[in-house]
Amino acid sequence: MTWLVRCVIRCAPIGIFGLVASILASTGFGALWQYAHLLALLLGCMLLMALVVNPLLVFYKNPSQPLSTGLHLPARKRRDRLLYPQFCRQHSGEYGAGETSGSG
Repeated sequence: MTWLVRCVIRCAPIGIFGLVASILASTGFGALWQYAHLLALLLGCMLLMALVVNPLLVFYKNPSQPLSTGLHLPARKRRDRLLYPQFCRQHSGEYGAGETSGSG
C-alpha cells in the first residue's frame, strides 16, 4: 500500500503539468492571470495578519511587553527564543517565575 501511494505522489507533478499545459494550449496565458490575482490576494491577507493583526493582538493581550525582540540576549539565546518560545517563557527568569503552571 505504501509503495502505491509513493508511486502516485511521484507521478502527480507530471499529471499536473499535463493539465496546466492543456489549459494553456486551449485558453492561453489569460488563465494564469486569474491565478496570479488569487495568489496576490492570499499573500496580501497573510501579510496583513502577520504585520497588523498579530501585533495588535499581542499588544492587547500583553501590553507590558508587546513586541520584545530579544536583541539584548546573546546569539544562542536569541536562536533558542525563536525556536522554542514556550520553553524560554516558562523557564526564564526574565519573564518571571509566576507564569509557569505546576504543582508546587
